[in-house]
Amino acid sequence: MKYRPSKWFLRVVLPVALLAGVLWFGVLPEMEDARALPVKGEIAFREKEVPLKETGTYRSTAVLPPMTRLKQWMDISLNDLMRWEHNPWKRSGNELYPGGHYQEMLGSKDPKERAKAMEIQRLAEAWMKRLMERYPELAVTPRPVPDERNGFLKWLEFSDRRKELAGAESSNMGLPKSLTDYLAGNAPWNPAAAREWLAANAGLMAEVRAISALEEASSDGIPVERYGFIHARLAKEAADVLMMEARLAVESGDVASAMESFAAVQGLIHHLSGVESPTLLHGTVSILLQLNLEKRFFSEILPSLQQDNRNLAGWESLVNPQMHSPAEYARLMRGEWSVGVRQWILPAVLDSEDPLAIRDGGDLIDVFSLPYREAVLAYGNAKWSDKQPVLSDPADVARGLTLASQSMVSQLMIGAEAWRKGMAKSQHSRGLNQAAFQILKGNTAPVDPVWGKRYEWDPATRTLSMPASPEFEGMDIKPVVLPKM
Repeated sequence: MKYRPSKWFLRVVLPVALLAGVLWFGVLPEMEDARALPVKGEIAFREKEVPLKETGTYRSTAVLPPMTRLKQWMDISLNDLMRWEHNPWKRSGNELYPGGHYQEMLGSKDPKERAKAMEIQRLAEAWMKRLMERYPELAVTPRPVPDERNGFLKWLEFSDRRKELAGAESSNMGLPKSLTDYLAGNAPWNPAAAREWLAANAGLMAEVRAISALEEASSDGIPVERYGFIHARLAKEAADVLMMEARLAVESGDVASAMESFAAVQGLIHHLSGVESPTLLHGTVSILLQLNLEKRFFSEILPSLQQDNRNLAGWESLVNPQMHSPAEYARLMRGEWSVGVRQWILPAVLDSEDPLAIRDGGDLIDVFSLPYREAVLAYGNAKWSDKQPVLSDPADVARGLTLASQSMVSQLMIGAEAWRKGMAKSQHSRGLNQAAFQILKGNTAPVDPVWGKRYEWDPATRTLSMPASPEFEGMDIKPVVLPKM
């Protein structure tokens, strides 16, 4: 007799069997992973990290596994709950974000809350040592400097004092409109106004010069929230007034004082970029100060130098328009990672009281670190003429993380590639300025150091321009106009 399954079997037993198969082969393995995930405030890595050998090789699947999708749904639900107007624990003010609770404790006047934040900082620093062992290419070697000799620390203290004086405004040097308009290119040079301001602020300028004269700079031992963000406006204005001081000096024939003022600008640049872990912001401000220094030398200082007292060799050494290799970009990316992990990632993961605490902390740190590791590997020994390396896409790498972790990766990685392009352009600008010194010394126009293309020199207009070559298209690097020697 041939057996036929009953309708009851088909309707009940078969679906249950299919569901059991899905659970056994699809969901249960992920539930094992889920049980292995740490609780809030803890960090666990799924596997031992291995050294990177090539870049751009990481790929994530387009479809998230079931348990990951469940975690995503729970994240969304939690976010909605915390923003619900009838939630008695709903916070007022800005939208919740991972790490926001830690930032509130850090800025709290309650000693207990501050103590909790300090404990998270202590744990974060302990974890940093372990992370640098896990990612040795991102390791930063501390370079302790006594406080009284630390130019970077003294600049931060100076910035804090100027911030207090500025009140609601950003830190600044307190320049009048006549001088800020001149510095912005919207007003002519007003030497009388410059002398008046410098005379009235002699003590302030002495303080800036004293900080600039310090030869050492270190971020070691300084809480990361003090230097993760720096006041770019203050640094620029301090450099600007030093260069105004130099212009007044050279116009009065005091070349030695002018060179001292330019040396002070270089001191500020060193303090911002010479620490162990400079960020992309530190690098940006340093590059802007350096390019402005070079621009003002050729446009303002050089035309005022007397024929018999130009000392071109001394000025060239002081202005120092040297090109950095891509290794400098790798160094800045290493610093950016160090500050980002210290200031944002680890506190968000280690704060067990945060309603949006990161539960996949180990995965987040691995994913966040990957693009930086690849950048250091790709650019550490590269040349600007090398083929552009393929790096892993941060958004793609982060696809399997929880929503909170994905948002942290996307926000903290914004602008890295654009910054690399900007840095490459700035190096070509410095190469052009370097070539200008060769013209001033009576040499023929040299070739650019990257592509070997000859700079274009027009002796009739005294204009030095970038080579007319496809490699420089779209860079919009302005020519240098040199006075007759």
